[in-house]
Amino acid sequence: MKIAGIATVGGDAPILNALLEGARRALDHLGFSFLYGFRGGYRGIITCNHLGNILTAAVNPRQGGTFLSSLRDSPLPSPPEKKENRSNC
Repeated sequence: MKIAGIATVGGDAPILNALLEGARRALDHLGFSFLYGFRGGYRGIITCNHLGNILTAAVNPRQGGTFLSSLRDSPLPSPPEKKENRSNC
């Protein structure tokens, strides 16, 4: 049994549903039996927030955006703020 997962990150873009439909068709053609669609970007992967098998879902590639919802936050912690050295000002 071949299983894959997909999530969208980096913010919303008009082409994402078309990309998801293309990936869905390609994985189906390659013999995958299950495709997890994770909602909310990487957070959906971490929290296991998925739509189940979207391999058989009807995705409208003409509808802009993404039905999975995207995420723009960074999964990495924010870097510490740099303190400016103003002793010579």
